[in-house]
Amino acid sequence: MAVLNRVPVEIEKRLLLASILGFFWGSAIGTFCWVGLFNAIEEKVVHLQEYLPTPTKDTQFVLVEIDRIPVDRPWPWPRLEYSLFLRSLIPQMPQSVVLDILFTDRGPRLDSFDETFRSLISRLNRVCFAGAALKTESLAPQQFLFEKFLVRGDPSLLPKYGSAFWPSTDLTVGNPVGINNLGVGTKRKIRSVPLFFQLKDNLVPSLTLVAAASYMQASIENSEARLNKAFLLRNSTGNILRRIPLDSEGRMQLRFKRFPSGIIRIKYDDFLLYTDEMARGIKPAFDLNLLHGKQVWLGVTDPAVINWVETDMGKMSPVEIKLEAARQIVQGDFLRRTPKGVAFVFLFLFSVLAPRLFVRFSFLKAFGWFLVLFGTVVGTSVAGFILFNLVFPLASFLFVSLGVILCGLSARFWKFHVIPLKSPHLERVEAALERIEKKFLHDGSKFNQ
Repeated sequence: MAVLNRVPVEIEKRLLLASILGFFWGSAIGTFCWVGLFNAIEEKVVHLQEYLPTPTKDTQFVLVEIDRIPVDRPWPWPRLEYSLFLRSLIPQMPQSVVLDILFTDRGPRLDSFDETFRSLISRLNRVCFAGAALKTESLAPQQFLFEKFLVRGDPSLLPKYGSAFWPSTDLTVGNPVGINNLGVGTKRKIRSVPLFFQLKDNLVPSLTLVAAASYMQASIENSEARLNKAFLLRNSTGNILRRIPLDSEGRMQLRFKRFPSGIIRIKYDDFLLYTDEMARGIKPAFDLNLLHGKQVWLGVTDPAVINWVETDMGKMSPVEIKLEAARQIVQGDFLRRTPKGVAFVFLFLFSVLAPRLFVRFSFLKAFGWFLVLFGTVVGTSVAGFILFNLVFPLASFLFVSLGVILCGLSARFWKFHVIPLKSPHLERVEAALERIEKKFLHDGSKFNQ
């Protein structure tokens, strides 16, 4: 290992050199982080952080999943089937109900119990219905009743739809309706869901947004969407209940946790069995009183009927994805990115100051201090992610740290070369002086002789 010359002037030179090298490295990495050059790597780091355990929250959701379609009850089911479900659900007094089922099919077998169905809906607190948006234009005039909201920004990037399957108003009995599409790109791994859709000239809320608003008793009409910023979900008095991060296409990023999110799951057939046992005074295997005050979702998870979607947690049914998104909104479980300006300043200052350690101290001591700083930053970032969902650009910080070591060692072992730089005038003067000196020396030698 080379030994530094402990002359203060040389140390100051090397300290300055370390900061200059760190300045250029930090500026480059900070700029790359600002423009999003490392976004793909940062997302992979975030997915790895999702493996970390997070504090559990009380569950507010129950999923009654239709996981098997019997041969003797072909799909789609008639309204009688759902009437039996709602009748069994009323004694449990749920906070609200979300039916992720399209009630658009008609026929004697399907809609013969519509009157019974409507009467049961009126006995529940609030029921959310599903519609489906279509790319094709409809020749027949269609009427869509939905809650409108204010949109700020350029809506040109929003996917456009020309028509929709929509439940009739006499069936929904004034309850809210939301579009249950997962949006464009569902053939690939899905990482976000749309909160609203551009249906012809209207912006229609999604089923996820309608369900979350119903549970939080929010008013979508008083809410506001700021494209590429956030969806401001407000209550009837205008107070903001949630700031939902939003991209330019009106989509909310999903956060799939590796640990249970607390959603209660019951199979449809088991639910009917449990309610029948309670009616006959038999204690069921599952305590249905847990449904009291919660939002109950009903949806199909049978892979023979619907296509499952690839996610970071493996394949999931569409209703599970929409329910997970609604849970995130209700619990405020959003990833909060560190502002770009704050991240840039931190990375820049770290890259300018940290390399000086390798000049100021011995190599082992400097490396020890560097590991302490590196571990503190990484530990604080992980703690912020677990406790506050705060995302720090760890990949960019890793690149900066690598550059800090290289810049510090370069400044430590840099060999300074002194290169004399003289002006042409000075060189001519020195040449003239040399000629004069030689002349006088030559004349002096003659005189001595």
